Amino acid sequence: MTYVAIIRAGLLLCGRHFPIEYMQKYILIFSLFLSTACFADQLSLYLMPARPNPVSWKSPRGVMWAGLYTTLFNNYHTIGHVAIHLQCDATAESAPVDVLTDATSEGNMSSKLVLKLGSGMGVLFYDLPGRQESRKGINKDIQTLAQLPGRLSSVTYDISSLTCRRLSDYYNEYVAKSYHAHYGLPNRPRYREGAGCSAYAASYVEIAGLLDQETHDKWSATVKVPEALIGYPFYDRHIGIFQGIVNPVSKRWALDHEPHRNLFYFDPEYIHQWILGLSQEIDEGATRFHGFPLTRTIPALLGKMPEKDNKTLSLRIDMRSVATPTEPAYLN
Repeated sequence: MTYVAIIRAGLLLCGRHFPIEYMQKYILIFSLFLSTACFADQLSLYLMPARPNPVSWKSPRGVMWAGLYTTLFNNYHTIGHVAIHLQCDATAESAPVDVLTDATSEGNMSSKLVLKLGSGMGVLFYDLPGRQESRKGINKDIQTLAQLPGRLSSVTYDISSLTCRRLSDYYNEYVAKSYHAHYGLPNRPRYREGAGCSAYAASYVEIAGLLDQETHDKWSATVKVPEALIGYPFYDRHIGIFQGIVNPVSKRWALDHEPHRNLFYFDPEYIHQWILGLSQEIDEGATRFHGFPLTRTIPALLGKMPEKDNKTLSLRIDMRSVATPTEPAYLN
């Protein structure tokens, strides 16, 4: 029996018989309700790439220039940022979930390390004080950047109800045990170490079982930081920011046989470029991402913004059929 027949039969049982034009309007509204309910469990990432000067990871010098720019001008999110929006529909056992979160540094410790303590590139390995921005603050950033071309992109994953609750539990422990009080590029959120914004966002996708190796590699990289550019507190030497920039060693990353420290990181710019690449594939006729339905969309937080004002590039991938992982969300 079709939805039309079911609805019409129900109305007849109530003693009312509507003309077909009213029925069509009723069915349309009912269908929209059903479609909304089917996509209530969602994980969205909002990418805020560093603009107007993207961080150059081609050499230590490029990274130090970005750090200097951030320190001198105190430009918020100069190195890029990622926010996470998790929405879970209500179930018989659980209330609905609507979480907007991120990971960011607290205070001016990074500036102190660079300008006063001579950390050099050691700041990239430092466990900084961290915090989560307020929902109001994150939403303000998103609403502002959405109106500026090239300043915001997003990807929304449709996920199963079980997976959504798994992510909600992960978030609840992260906040309850104050893991967000630690912020650092190499920090591993699934090991309760806190995290930088990109690693924190990627952990949600990973815990949901959606981060395949190919995507993981496009979102991240590893560089070999020359030991000569690393100062306090790892070595008893002072590496001033200008000293590091003019040092010939900063022209390139270290080779395997040279003294170095490996730095693995996720980068908002890489994730943003991944979204741009998928958008290009849609322009060329693609409708699938690794076999899953791929479309453009308007994410939940921008649903009320007039279309003419919204400059965001937003994608949606329906991955509800992916089985919920059974391994622990936290790995230690």
